[in-house]
Amino acid sequence: MFKLLMVDDEKWVREQFAHGVPWEEAGFVWMGAASGGKEALAMIERDPPHLLLTDITMPGMDGLQLASIVKERWPQVRIIILTAYSEFEYAQQAIAIGVDNYVVKVSQSGDAIVKACRKAAELIASEMNKEEQLQLQEQLNWQRHWSEKRAWLEQGIDALSEASVERGPIPASLDKLLLCSHYVVMSVGWDLYRLNAASPIAQEAAYELQQQAGMAIEERILIEFGNERAGSARDDRSADQCGPGVVVPNRDNRIVIYAGMQAGRGQEIGERKLRAFATWCREAIAQATGAECFIHISKPWRRAESDPAMIARAAKEGLEQLSSYFYDSAGMMGGETQYRYQSIDSRRIRELVKTMAAGLQAGDIEMVKEPISWLTDRQAHTHRTDPSDLIAIAQKILDPGLCDLPASIMKRCQRLSWLERWDDFLLWWNETVELLEQETNQDPNENYRREVQLMRVIIRERYAEDLQVADLAEQVNLHPSYAGMLFKNETGEHVSDYLNGIRMNKAKELLERSTMKIYEISEAVGIADYRYFCRIFKSYTGKTPTEYKKASSSASGMGMQHIGE
Repeated sequence: MFKLLMVDDEKWVREQFAHGVPWEEAGFVWMGAASGGKEALAMIERDPPHLLLTDITMPGMDGLQLASIVKERWPQVRIIILTAYSEFEYAQQAIAIGVDNYVVKVSQSGDAIVKACRKAAELIASEMNKEEQLQLQEQLNWQRHWSEKRAWLEQGIDALSEASVERGPIPASLDKLLLCSHYVVMSVGWDLYRLNAASPIAQEAAYELQQQAGMAIEERILIEFGNERAGSARDDRSADQCGPGVVVPNRDNRIVIYAGMQAGRGQEIGERKLRAFATWCREAIAQATGAECFIHISKPWRRAESDPAMIARAAKEGLEQLSSYFYDSAGMMGGETQYRYQSIDSRRIRELVKTMAAGLQAGDIEMVKEPISWLTDRQAHTHRTDPSDLIAIAQKILDPGLCDLPASIMKRCQRLSWLERWDDFLLWWNETVELLEQETNQDPNENYRREVQLMRVIIRERYAEDLQVADLAEQVNLHPSYAGMLFKNETGEHVSDYLNGIRMNKAKELLERSTMKIYEISEAVGIADYRYFCRIFKSYTGKTPTEYKKASSSASGMGMQHIGE
């Protein structure tokens, strides 16, 4: 298995590549996706992939510039260019740079991309020696264990809260904790939101930073605690000592460290050694992530025989105690939670969501501000409301499934879960309200990409023609299938739905203001099949054209003669 990195400035394309292509079948493990050339270079600097898939047209550094830099600095990296264009005008440049292949993006869910990647995998394998293959396999095994531990912890925490959730078997990498007589849990978090504000990062890059921090800590654990098992063999009184601890990831910016400590008969857990290790961990994570860190050290946990649920319970309590950093930015904490949080009434949450959705749909910014004012009331929440509840409510009231949200707001919501401080929570909402105020006074068409704006204009001007997606794609120089997907992801509508909406609005206008017959109106709005026009019209208005005509004539009092179908 080889490592693959993808670069594209469109989030929906990155997501479809991440989840829509069977990478394992192609011989690759998915490293993640960058949103631009600069971010991709930073990710390659930390961990070079074997294969790079990159879009061509991106703001700032385009795909060909990126490919040229990568080939110069990392000549072993294979590159496949992705294009949305119907004409491969960039092919000659790509070949000159040393790009291995280029694929139309619409092939992302089919066999073409898998076939191209398999060919690249064969070339990569032929160039690697046995030592390199072993090193790669070790790294991939570590990443697999890392993912297994993350999934088990998340499932274990859910199972503690919901009896219906089944707890999966404990991963082999956590088995050693069941041998410890005692262990201490160190829960570590870092301020990913402020790090992102200083230098924007993608979620995939956040996962990568987390893995680097985890590797550094696991290596240190071997140094700090790796010899304790040998000591126990020499001392019968310490027969229940354990060896190295375990690091488990959580969320984008949390790590749980289980440190198995000496706790034999007549011995105390080395508190001084533990705090020194915790200080080192905090510094190591700060160095690996570049962010400010905070850490909570638990009381010693005594292992309960054959009860792996205690491992999840210990992590859950430690992670919950990190929430006190939200109100009091202490770097290192221990013992009990500083604040006792109160829950928010579910009926109140439903009221907030309903008010927010209604305000957004109506474009009423004052109505929108009502739930926000309650969420950001310092006196009501500081030291009282669980920060995770505040974040969860914010995500609910800005759920794109409940109301139409501008692209700029949806982009901000992606980082909402990274908020770690009350002051940043307030600032985030202030900036969001300002954006909402701007959006209410802005032409919604301005939020769309230039190609989509142009397609909408063409549709409004040429709705009476037999207009096809291929015609629009040709006008904006895109592959037809990609043009259709781009339009859908930008506007939320298929091209055909948008076109029919324009046609039906024009048909209603002609029915209200003209004496044209139904079939004449059908032809006038670009639909040659009269019966098909009637079906579409009823699906949009709930009435047949005749019923609509009759209703509009009665309402206007014009007494216009009924024209039957």
